[in-house]
Amino acid sequence: MRRFLPFVVILILWIIFFLPIFQGSTLFDDTIEQFYPAFYFFTESLKRGQIPFFNHHLFSGFPFLNEPQYFALNPFFIIRLTVGLIKNSLYAYNFLVSLNYLAGFLFAYLFLRKRFDDLISLFGATVYIFSMNHITTIVHPHVFDLIPLIPLIFYFLDDRPYISAILLGIGFHTGHPQKPLYILLSIVIYYLFLISKDRSKLKTLVLYLVVVAPFVFAYYFQAKDLFSFSERLEWNIKALLESSYHIDKFVSLIIPKFYGSIEEGAVYVGGPYHFYMQMSIYFSIPALIFAIYGIINNRQALEVKAYTLIVLLMFFLALGDQNPIINIVYSTGIIKGLRDPVRALHILPIFVSILSSYGLKSFLEDRDIKTVLKVAVSILILSFIFLLQKPPIDNSGEILKFFLLLAGTYVLVYALKERDAIALSLTALAFIDLYSAGNPYIRRKIDVERYYNPDYISPIKPQYLGYYRINARFERGMVLPRNSGMINGLELADGYEPLISRFYISFYRFMINRVEGYEKLLSMANVKFYAYERGFLENKENLPRACLFSNTEVVEDSATFFENLPNYDVKTTLYLQDNPKGDYKEPQPCKAVKILNYDYDKIELSYKSDKPAILYVSLPIYPYWKAEVDGKETKILRANWTFMALEVPKGSNTVEIFYDKKPLIVSITLWLVGLFLGLGFGLFLKR
Repeated sequence: MRRFLPFVVILILWIIFFLPIFQGSTLFDDTIEQFYPAFYFFTESLKRGQIPFFNHHLFSGFPFLNEPQYFALNPFFIIRLTVGLIKNSLYAYNFLVSLNYLAGFLFAYLFLRKRFDDLISLFGATVYIFSMNHITTIVHPHVFDLIPLIPLIFYFLDDRPYISAILLGIGFHTGHPQKPLYILLSIVIYYLFLISKDRSKLKTLVLYLVVVAPFVFAYYFQAKDLFSFSERLEWNIKALLESSYHIDKFVSLIIPKFYGSIEEGAVYVGGPYHFYMQMSIYFSIPALIFAIYGIINNRQALEVKAYTLIVLLMFFLALGDQNPIINIVYSTGIIKGLRDPVRALHILPIFVSILSSYGLKSFLEDRDIKTVLKVAVSILILSFIFLLQKPPIDNSGEILKFFLLLAGTYVLVYALKERDAIALSLTALAFIDLYSAGNPYIRRKIDVERYYNPDYISPIKPQYLGYYRINARFERGMVLPRNSGMINGLELADGYEPLISRFYISFYRFMINRVEGYEKLLSMANVKFYAYERGFLENKENLPRACLFSNTEVVEDSATFFENLPNYDVKTTLYLQDNPKGDYKEPQPCKAVKILNYDYDKIELSYKSDKPAILYVSLPIYPYWKAEVDGKETKILRANWTFMALEVPKGSNTVEIFYDKKPLIVSITLWLVGLFLGLGFGLFLKR
């Protein structure tokens, strides 16, 4: 019966913590505004027998499967997608997300069980899975898909290293390569310690990296053209280091809400909420005490030395703009686009769980009450300076909790004599601590149907895809949630897309800021309606989705384009960045083109013209699009700064614009190469 007790406890604690999910909590933030709509869009497309290579519903559209956050090659993504074919409601999605945490809980326990007994492992696994770093980033797939993989990566690291390498490679396909990169760095450091004792481990490390490499390249090739084509912002050092861990924020390790609030109503980017999401690396007071105790009492153990060094290194990297080395490296331009150095701390939970388990094991063997007291007092002294600061919220309750937990931990280890009672009591205390900090974060209910489909959008829904777009931002803010077009079928001209093209960043900002020339941009983007608080206003000047122009003007410079935008005649003239082969100088209103087919990987058009012309399609020009006119490949030109245009001959012709699937096939092939290499090395070298 004893052997099954930890698994029963794991299930019970998971149910208690995630009870809001089972009661209908819809989570929030990027889940409802970005990732669930993408999940719904993907599964609904597959149900119709379509593979959505391109997504027309965000801003003006972007390559969907080439976005690693939306098409992630990892088992947890595949499970969600498979279940989503049966049931793809928001509630089902959130339940599937919570299952990642149950899997992570089990895997962390099994990993620790290789080193410690069942109750110590249960303590460490509780610390790992409910750490505030994991919980406050529950809305991001690149966190919750990686959480179950991390303990598995370390579970196989010593005896089956190439299986570990496969899992780490898959970790790069959880949507965000920054965290797996830190894990890889940690593993290299761990191997360097092993190599210092056994030179034969060098070969294992080299082969480990060989297995991981194809997965990394698979991620790169999935979006490499988008990386070179796109950028979210004109990054500078300050922006890149916007969320770095500061020495003066040490107390966030100890008091969860010291610098920010997780209460609903404090949710605003750049304020306490944003800071709290990045800085929430709280592990519970018992875990912190016993992690330090474990380092002190096991400082000669190779694993403890390696993981202690890794923890210190991650803190050093996370300092960001307080770290002179990081500043120098960023200023050279060697590293580009690696935001939020604080994310180096996002892999700490696995190391804290190991070190705190070492600490609990040592204490149960030695019962060194004095050292525990010294550690607790040291934490108190280090914290005292920071406790004098005043955060932007009232956190007096959290400070009181800190003192109670500190005292409670010491009372437990001092008063209890029975070994199992100490281990179970500390697990319960750590869980209560993390539950009180993190469970309120996942409690939120909304009327999902009205959220994505407010009553006022019904009268203007288009009959079929390809009619027109709607600008969903108007004056006071968003009237429709970002990306909701993937659910309600509307094509929105304003959303959130991480790979915003550098060629329409200014375009995008114009649309948000409503500066002079704004209406011209609406017309170019085929926006027929724009939203305000309770409905839509019609833009009667919008261009057709596709039309023929006989007059062009070349404007190669972005500044020139936007400076002169108010004077442009978008009805009669097409503004090209590229020089066309022909000469088009006959100003006249553009002529609508017939749309034969408009879906997520191909657009078919037909037109009739008595002279050569420029065919304009208000679809953003991205890599992977190719075009043919009557079966002959035609160059795609950049028009109206961000959209597509083709030079077409006179006569009655058909045009096909289709999505090139080869780069994605290369990515999947490389992914399989990594899988076969890992399995092959494991079988061959074992023999």
